[in-house]
Amino acid sequence: MLKPIPLARYAFLFCQALLLLSCSNKASSVAGGAGFKEAIFDEAMLNTVMNDPQCVTVRFYNVRRTASDNKGTALAIGVRSDGTEIYNGTSAKYRMSDKISGGSVIYIDLLKPAAIAACDLIKTAGDVSYSCEFTKTAVAALLAGTACNGVRLVPERLDPTTWTMRMKPVKIASGSFTNLSAPPSVMCTEPCPNFCGPASHYLNM
Repeated sequence: MLKPIPLARYAFLFCQALLLLSCSNKASSVAGGAGFKEAIFDEAMLNTVMNDPQCVTVRFYNVRRTASDNKGTALAIGVRSDGTEIYNGTSAKYRMSDKISGGSVIYIDLLKPAAIAACDLIKTAGDVSYSCEFTKTAVAALLAGTACNGVRLVPERLDPTTWTMRMKPVKIASGSFTNLSAPPSVMCTEPCPNFCGPASHYLNM
């Protein structure tokens, strides 16, 4: 004769079933908590952003192109000395790295609402949404390297609980890229949300 399941045991099994159901419905990410695997930005676009006289740093956000984009990417925007982003919706938009074509990168230009939505997709996937900034001097130093015509952003742990980004020099050609050993890569040591200015200055706050 089968024994009835105790009420407490039934409640435990029911909660487990709900947890498994919610996990199965959550957007997956092969990138893990970092939200993206890598993103490539070419010299031409970076120089266009940095040539703005107001630009002092370039800010990058980890984003998804769509809800099903489980590899993720990053978008870039110039930043003024007061921490505000150089965006006007026409000549200055958010530039999301999409793919390499020949010796350059194809970007998806985003208006601010779409850029915010791309950041939100990271959160929906259960990953950490964050941004990193690199000074014009640091970016220019990488691009000045022999054969370098772009940079590769990759996620990295700043500490056991904090994600940041590392920028590496690359050579973009024939629809792909090659990692370069010099100049040395640079890491953002003050990623946001751990180190931030006013929340209104960021897409994902």
